[in-house]
Amino acid sequence: MKKRQWAILGGGLILVAAFLIKNKLAEVDPQESRKAPRIIKAIEAKTLKAGAVAIEIPIDGPLVAQNKIEIYSEVNGIVKASSKNFEAGNYFFAGDVLLDLDDSEAKSSYLSARSVLINTLSQALPDLKLDYPEAYPIYYKYLQSLSNNEALSAPPKENNSQLKLFLSGRGLYSNYQNAESARIRLSKYQIKAPYKGSLTEALVEVGQLVRPGQKLGEFIGKGKFEMIASVASSEIGRIKIGDSVALRANDDNRSYRGRLFRKNEKLDPSTQRVQIFVEVEGEYLSDGEYLKGSIAGQEIKDAMAIDRKLLIDENHLYRIADSILVKQRVEVLHSSPEKVIIKAPLPEMKVPLKPVAGAFEGMQVRILNKK
Repeated sequence: MKKRQWAILGGGLILVAAFLIKNKLAEVDPQESRKAPRIIKAIEAKTLKAGAVAIEIPIDGPLVAQNKIEIYSEVNGIVKASSKNFEAGNYFFAGDVLLDLDDSEAKSSYLSARSVLINTLSQALPDLKLDYPEAYPIYYKYLQSLSNNEALSAPPKENNSQLKLFLSGRGLYSNYQNAESARIRLSKYQIKAPYKGSLTEALVEVGQLVRPGQKLGEFIGKGKFEMIASVASSEIGRIKIGDSVALRANDDNRSYRGRLFRKNEKLDPSTQRVQIFVEVEGEYLSDGEYLKGSIAGQEIKDAMAIDRKLLIDENHLYRIADSILVKQRVEVLHSSPEKVIIKAPLPEMKVPLKPVAGAFEGMQVRILNKK
């Protein structure tokens, strides 16, 4: 009997406990039980201020050396060996001999013409001393300079018309011109570097016979280049000669500063683009290298420049107000692949540095302090 009473009592207690738990659970708000914990995202931000913003027009194109020449022969001759061979890749300073041709025949012709000039003047000096004694010391000194020096100098400038006719009749001026012509021809057997640079192409070797008009190679100067690029016809009015150009190599490890120094006035009908030329200098630049960059064109007043990735639906962005994201409508004034220029909606506003994942209007954020 007692076991039965205890069983009934135990069952009653279980029912009472179940009733109390049920009532307690009923008092809990189901909305509160499903509410997720509030997350505050930490982001980096920057402050934008309204002001004048320069338009950046993206460009790219190959480099062409400003100091580049193709080397041709003007005379016949056999290539002689020299201290620095005529080979691609060899570096030369201004005035160094690039190519030396056998000039023995041309040198003989020059010396012969020079001797004729000296003899002509020697024969004219006795008559010159009698008829024009005041001019005799001048031409005697000129004869000594021709005899003592290998350099060929021009006859003294003569203002006396009668003396000039006398010397012309004796053949002084014509013989000088013959000697000068032979000297110039002799100088063409040595091809010298016009500036410091290197050979990029060499088409002849030591011992080879070259002929007039034959291409011998190509020589490129160091440092100065021009980049050939193009801009859309709609952008040509935004740039001008002298504008600064920021350039960088494809590896992004080298950057340069150039200057727009020439532009074509003709529009390419097939592309609707205008060709421009940018002057740039750099020690490690190479002819044919491809660069990319942007031109700092005219300025737009009362504007702001932002990362293109911050735009939402092309005409909105999120700004930060009291740690809350606010969706702001903006007017785009100019766009490029990386940045856009917008009309300043406020004198100053704070925006995320990068797009915020899962952002929505009213989202609470915490701004990180950048070191």
